[in-house]
Amino acid sequence: MFGTVRKHQTWLWAIIIVVIIVAFVFMPNANMDMGGGGPAENFGTIQGKPISRDEMREAYNDVRILYRLRFQQWPVSDDFVRLEPEIYNRMLLSRKLEQMSIHVSPEATVAWIKNLFQRGGIQGASVADQYQQFVKTQLEPNGITAADFERFAQSQVGEEHLRSVFGISGGLVPSSEAETLYKRENETMQADVVFFSASNYLDKVTVDDEALTRYFNLNKPNYRIPNRIQVDYVRFDPTNFMSAAEQQFAGDTNLNLMLERTYFERGGTNYFQDPEGNPLTVEQAKPQLKEEYLKRLALVEAHKHAAEFINAVDEYQQQNPDAKDALSKVAAAQNLQLQETPPIDQGTDLSKLNLPFAFRSAAFRLDEKTRFTTSPIRSEEGVFVLGLKKMIPGEIPEFTAVKDQIAKDYRQVEAIKLARNAGEEFEKALASGLAENRSFESILIGQKAKSVTLPPFSLGTQSMPELAGRINLDRLQEAASRLSPGKSSDFLATDNGGAVVYLRDRKEVDAQKLSAEISDYTKRVREQREYMAYMDWLQQLAVEMDLRRPVQEAPAKS
Repeated sequence: MFGTVRKHQTWLWAIIIVVIIVAFVFMPNANMDMGGGGPAENFGTIQGKPISRDEMREAYNDVRILYRLRFQQWPVSDDFVRLEPEIYNRMLLSRKLEQMSIHVSPEATVAWIKNLFQRGGIQGASVADQYQQFVKTQLEPNGITAADFERFAQSQVGEEHLRSVFGISGGLVPSSEAETLYKRENETMQADVVFFSASNYLDKVTVDDEALTRYFNLNKPNYRIPNRIQVDYVRFDPTNFMSAAEQQFAGDTNLNLMLERTYFERGGTNYFQDPEGNPLTVEQAKPQLKEEYLKRLALVEAHKHAAEFINAVDEYQQQNPDAKDALSKVAAAQNLQLQETPPIDQGTDLSKLNLPFAFRSAAFRLDEKTRFTTSPIRSEEGVFVLGLKKMIPGEIPEFTAVKDQIAKDYRQVEAIKLARNAGEEFEKALASGLAENRSFESILIGQKAKSVTLPPFSLGTQSMPELAGRINLDRLQEAASRLSPGKSSDFLATDNGGAVVYLRDRKEVDAQKLSAEISDYTKRVREQREYMAYMDWLQQLAVEMDLRRPVQEAPAKS
């Protein structure tokens, strides 16, 4: 491809220099976690053919670049769990393009790149200069070469082509249907809601040892202490590498251009403001941008040192195959601080330990055969290397050890039952009273109930603080939309009790508002339907091409 690009776009070829990046680039391991893992190379299969490391690396880098373009920042380890489906989608699409013999031309690839930089570029700077800066200041520090970005652009053009082909059916929405949807979503409703919360019935629950024992025996699995693990770890703090980052920063002669581009990419004065909300010029924002860039460079440097540390641990382990303390030995030899976690399980809140989300999955892949992570865990908090300290089998505790928790749970469960019973009785009384032409207010008084009057809302309303989390907004909107004014809903059971909705009034959409907004609304509906059709096709493609992801080993039973 790149030879052909050179023929057509000499400016682009002049700055496409394949840079060899050291081995601490983020790379998903065989179990598709972005942290450490074992040495096995199993990334799954497509149509029975194993997914190669090169395929995985390319798709992985594609998704990282896409994330950077969408959110103006690079993903960290905590993001990778939710990015995994997108990585596999990229590989599916690559295989499908190959199967359909669709080859993206160099001209289309170059046009896509030029359009990208022209849309969000810096005024007065050439596309070539902007591209060169992007490669040097954004791609290379994050382990991605210019060649990776070229291949990503080619893949992106192909993906957009497939979306236009297989999503087109979803976009065939008649104007009349779009208008009907608009009217339904934007008609205004006025309603009251009566809540029945468990907290109001807790004092009505009778608790005794017999009831608690019976409840515990029926719910023992809920009190099981899960398998836990305790790990040693070394944290490479990015702040310890700021000096190296500053030296690298000082040696870059094109930083002003990069900082200005980042400033305008984020929205300029609409994004950068001082604590009082006053807009910052590009020069005023540069210190902040410089600080962010230095932190990124320091994080990359920390990752490099963590990778070198892992290599030393691995070498020690090979020389001492029976050793169970390779991590701690090498850490001591290098004067690195070794820390340890308390016993943690899959539900432990790691944020309280100042540990990243990916730390957990990496920890629970450790066992007697794989005693330390083989690639660093990178996050904004730092870069981590983990080693197994202790595995603790799960168990069901004695009744007396968890009696207080059992009592609390039992009281809550019984209070929910009481709240729901009261709500169901009120629903019947309200429906009966309304049928007798009694007013909503008189029925409330008779039932000794209180309602919350909601502000006017529609199906398009995004939030309603008055609900205070007591019922899901979508559920309330759907229940109200099915009612006629002066009618009430069935009892809507919730996790904490339930609610009944009474619709006072509904108003149709203003004709002038409809006329002003229907064109953009119709466009959005068609785009959404196209996307949904495309995603449905992607799901079918995964079945058609027999995508099989690697199967994680089940945890050992205690």
